[in-house]
Amino acid sequence: MKKTILPPASFRAKISSESDPGGRKYNEDSCGQYISDDKTVMVFVTADGLGGHVGGKQASSLAVNAILGYFQKHPTEESPEALLRNSLEQANQAIAEAAGKDQKLSRMKTTAVILFIKDDKAYWAHVGDSRLYHIRDNRVVFRTTDHSVVQFLVNTGEITEAEMRGHPDRNRLLKVLGGNRTTESDLSS
Repeated sequence: MKKTILPPASFRAKISSESDPGGRKYNEDSCGQYISDDKTVMVFVTADGLGGHVGGKQASSLAVNAILGYFQKHPTEESPEALLRNSLEQANQAIAEAAGKDQKLSRMKTTAVILFIKDDKAYWAHVGDSRLYHIRDNRVVFRTTDHSVVQFLVNTGEITEAEMRGHPDRNRLLKVLGGNRTTESDLSS
């Protein structure tokens, strides 16, 4: 799935999303955007349902819809940081409620990354290992750091970045939406 969104003329950027199931049979990714009528508020969300857990696609879809719905209802009422934090909490709650109604979905989880642009300033938040990259002049800069076991091990000096790819815990996440009562996210601008 690939989408390209053309921003307003005053905003010089090309925004796109691309999803790949990563060798899996099913794609459990969801993405979406909200752009206010006056184009002063733009929100872009990507969520990746956890493979190996029944309901990954439902979890990612619930997260995207809850996050975008939160921004549509509260586009300027709160600080950018509060909007990001509260929208992720809303997504976590939506997943928990859906999981509580269907035992088969009780373990569904997803990652999420949000890019929020307001008044020409960018803010972002993420949970898990969905990433935000900033690409300018053919230079790629990671704007998020994975909430994974291997990233933790790199951060603490226990393994090197080169050892991450083959590590047996490379797919284990420390933070996700779903399965937790509260959501701890990283926020930046």
